[in-house]
Amino acid sequence: MQSWRLPTGNLAKVMANMAAVEIDPARARSGLIEAAVAQLKRLLGKPPSGDESKA
Repeated sequence: MQSWRLPTGNLAKVMANMAAVEIDPARARSGLIEAAVAQLKRLLGKPPSGDESKA
């Protein structure tokens, strides 16, 4: 059984730095990064598909 941990606040900083390297000067805006982190937290908080009956 895989044990998942939710992302910490540092994930947004890491994503911003990675985006700056990959797509600078068209950097990803902080709102986009924060939304991506929030969505990832929601997805990781749900049981994997097909495991709803075990929750």
